[in-house]
Amino acid sequence: MTRYLSNKLTDNNDAHLKRPSLRSAVQNRLEEAILRGELKDGQQLIETDIAQWLGVSRGLVRESFRELEKTGIVTHNPYRGTFVKSLTADRVRELYTLRTKLEEYAIQLAILNICDEDIDELADLLELMRRTAEEGNSGELIELDLQFHKNLYSISGHELLNETLNNLSRQTHLFIMATKSVYSVFPTLKDAADSHEPILKALKARDSQKACLEIQAHIFDVGTRLYELLREKEQQAELSEEK
Repeated sequence: MTRYLSNKLTDNNDAHLKRPSLRSAVQNRLEEAILRGELKDGQQLIETDIAQWLGVSRGLVRESFRELEKTGIVTHNPYRGTFVKSLTADRVRELYTLRTKLEEYAIQLAILNICDEDIDELADLLELMRRTAEEGNSGELIELDLQFHKNLYSISGHELLNETLNNLSRQTHLFIMATKSVYSVFPTLKDAADSHEPILKALKARDSQKACLEIQAHIFDVGTRLYELLREKEQQAELSEEK
């Protein structure tokens, strides 16, 4: 078995994939492993090892690598190979500043399209987030948090914007799982869940200007604080190397 895959991976019953769309299955399984943190930040992905684990050809693995590279989750260097993308402070800043601008546009479009059923679904998600926060389940809260934003993308009705933001959401998920620090900027998990309430209120009121301000504060402010935390860690690491 491969030299770097965890027992959790190798013990999976779905190790040998047999599905009609095998390439999609390979891509989805690799993405899942990365987002769960089973494949680590900066880790090299070796075609032969992945092919052995999944019981598929190296060609299918190579095609899946190319698709994952498009989403920004992996990076390929012709001379070194394919790696899970490292998450630097600068990368995080780029990710959150871009998400801020694109989600502002998405929420403007969502205001034009949103119906009472959409509002109810978002409200249900928020209530689930609050209950999950009270249980102290940060992993499930992350999933619900991202789903709240994905619902907004979908309501926008802009297919390309939806696709772009979902790709950025995958990278956000990767950052969250890798650093475990996304909710450290909130006093409690409940505060993290409650931070979505002003967005929902603006959507209910169909107030586009207020909704833009709330989504900007929600994403950009948190992203800025996370950048500062990660940058501080990088600077400390740099100082340690110099000693």
